[in-house]
Amino acid sequence: AASKALEELKRESERDSLPPIKDEDFLRGDVLARLGKEREAEEAFRREIGAFPENPKGWTGLALLYASQGKQDESREILHRMTEKSPRPDAWFAAARTFEVLGDRAASAAVRRRAASMFPGASDPGARAR
Repeated sequence: AASKALEELKRESERDSLPPIKDEDFLRGDVLARLGKEREAEEAFRREIGAFPENPKGWTGLALLYASQGKQDESREILHRMTEKSPRPDAWFAAARTFEVLGDRAASAAVRRRAASMFPGASDPGARAR
């Protein structure tokens, strides 16, 4: 159902020549990954990153997809590139949370320490969800 709703949204956006909608391709990638359509999921996450490089969701979705495929190095590289391309607190905290999800507590702690030094006083907006 989610896939159909996203396709309808895409058709309407294209018909009305609307600009990309933030999170649309992230959501599409998430749905496709859950359906086992990994290649299409990767393409959707990359479209989200291309349209909204400051949005951590496309980056973290792609990193999680790679990790689920056993591509640990690629997953880590995507998170590293996210913090380079979007050097903002939310990107750093998203990387830390993603490392936690992946079970790499040491990397998560290192990213959090670096974020704290780069952005004094910044707080993790996702910390309430943990």
